[in-house]
Amino acid sequence: MEVTFTSNFGKQYSYLAARYRKLAKVTFTYLGITTNYEIDVSLVDDETIHAINRDYRHEANPSSDNGTCELLHGEVLLLIS
Repeated sequence: MEVTFTSNFGKQYSYLAARYRKLAKVTFTYLGITTNYEIDVSLVDDETIHAINRDYRHEANPSSDNGTCELLHGEVLLLIS
């Protein structure tokens, strides 16, 4: 399994890369997933996620934590406040 971690906020969040790799490993082990997957984690600001939602999800609104986000197959939404 390959986990790619990128952040638009500089190196201040680089410590999260190891946490995401561990989270992916524990989750895949728990679910019994043995197939090799690639996981991409990107930390972006509101403006960037708004553009991503507009261009790829055809949503006019930024992501929110109100529970109304509809995920596409294979998507996982982690909201940390």
